[in-house]
Amino acid sequence: MTPVAPSVGRGDRWRVPLEIGSVLGVALVVFLLIRPMLWKHNFDGFDWYTHLWYIWHQEGSIRENLVPSLYNFNQTGIFDPHFAFYGGTLYVLAGLISLVTGHVAAFVITWVMAFAMAEGGFYWLARQAGAGVVVSHAPGVLFISSAWWLAGIYAWGSYGQAVAISSLPLLAAAAIAVLRADRLRLGPAAALAFSTTMFTGSHNLSMLWATTLSVLVLAIMFAVVPAARKLVFQKPGLKRLAIVMVPAVLVNAWFLVTNIKYQGQSLIAMNSVMAEGLVRTSMNFVESKYLFSLKYGNGIPGFTHQSAALPLLGTAWAAIAFALGWPGWRSMWLRLGLIAFGVMVLVWQIHTHIEWIIGLPSPYDRIQAPYRLQSYITLGMGGLVVCALAVMSRITDWRRWWMVALAPAVLVVVLAGKALVDQPEGNVYVPPWNEPRAYWAKDEPPFGAADYVDGRLDAVQVDPTMPTAVFDAKVAQDKHKVSTTVAASPGQYISSNLKAATWLIKVDGAKIVAMDNRGNAVLEVENADANGQTHITVAAKSPWTVKLGTVLTLGALAFLAFGFVTLVRRGRRA
Repeated sequence: MTPVAPSVGRGDRWRVPLEIGSVLGVALVVFLLIRPMLWKHNFDGFDWYTHLWYIWHQEGSIRENLVPSLYNFNQTGIFDPHFAFYGGTLYVLAGLISLVTGHVAAFVITWVMAFAMAEGGFYWLARQAGAGVVVSHAPGVLFISSAWWLAGIYAWGSYGQAVAISSLPLLAAAAIAVLRADRLRLGPAAALAFSTTMFTGSHNLSMLWATTLSVLVLAIMFAVVPAARKLVFQKPGLKRLAIVMVPAVLVNAWFLVTNIKYQGQSLIAMNSVMAEGLVRTSMNFVESKYLFSLKYGNGIPGFTHQSAALPLLGTAWAAIAFALGWPGWRSMWLRLGLIAFGVMVLVWQIHTHIEWIIGLPSPYDRIQAPYRLQSYITLGMGGLVVCALAVMSRITDWRRWWMVALAPAVLVVVLAGKALVDQPEGNVYVPPWNEPRAYWAKDEPPFGAADYVDGRLDAVQVDPTMPTAVFDAKVAQDKHKVSTTVAASPGQYISSNLKAATWLIKVDGAKIVAMDNRGNAVLEVENADANGQTHITVAAKSPWTVKLGTVLTLGALAFLAFGFVTLVRRGRRA
């Protein structure tokens, strides 16, 4: 029998125009939501400027030393190991982009990257579930227009968390594509590697929370969804996943190995009183009157661009879709939808009960503010909508028209998001570090500067008349080594602008004995010259964790590069 080419139906003729039109529509939505990033940078969240400053410092380290740094340097405290404990690879990526575009443009580019990973990941998941080319954009648009997403950007500047969370839909879709395929292909492999690296290299606490919830979801899914077990537990697919994901995680070993070893000794991990206080003072942000609101403007008085509204419209549309298209209890999509909804309810309950949060083991309780957990509620909503689309796409009668109702739901959410973004700044305090400048002590961001010092040291009140060792921050960043001279005698205590991260610094001429309330080291002088002058040198120290992490990262990058070159060559031969 001679093969006959399939006929081109009406749906096929409109496929490409619909795809192009829907992509342009999504691009318009993203443009409306990122306009403030493009033309102004005076947002009211301190973190926005702080992360911008960190990018500037990482850019400077790469420019001077050709390699990234574990440390942040400023005149209020040198050798602050911020990048070893927070999520260093994201700043390296932004720093590399900064070499070409400048740090402000690089900051905006990586924010847009987060939008693209979230929307594109959910689109890919919906297409894998069988939804059409237009409606498949709905879960991602609902996500990037949600109150949590936009408030996290414009009110709080939650940079690392946003990138880590946005990578999860793309990671999930790419992993499914790799598992389904008969062999490893360049596109899904690249998406899986990139999203895995961003997830594990952007925000350590988000990685911990998301990984824990993912393990819970997978365990339930394997128990109640046979198709999921069949997809995952097959040797060739698991091998392909491991070949990509293991080296992608190890790309972050340059800071993760040190983080795993020393995080529990850091001040932020050991200071449970501070952690509880931060959560208690922000519980008012998740009161019911703020959560159950369709109007994003119903935020906390005095905080522009803030909203804690839950993703109600997307959830409601999905619930009605399941009710209309009831597929029966044996349906994989119903079970997956119930799992997604269960995660939403669980996290909603956790983040509204202070006792539950502070009762969690460290570092789970170090969330600082409960509204941060809304990221997992919003992810759950996106997954729920994907499952509902899968159900509706398999219906052929009048009930299928319920998908049309998704359009006004998405429109209302987008307009609510735009209104939140367009809120006037009002009379808000703009810190002096909104644009990085060259190491001015009075302009440096002090917030969080003591988080990653050695929490085992005693914190003392420094006598203002005490001699102070002041190290040059620019020299320290450029050389990872700096010296200073101070008039002091052996055995005398002096203050300093050196962060007390004992694991990662080497001090000659003095030793660290305590720290002040900013996390700066109090030093005991060990020797002095005949003129009563003490020469103190501080340098970066590379314990075995740094050496091992560096080797693992370089090996992972080499392996991934070789693998992708191989896939490109295979694709050309095909």
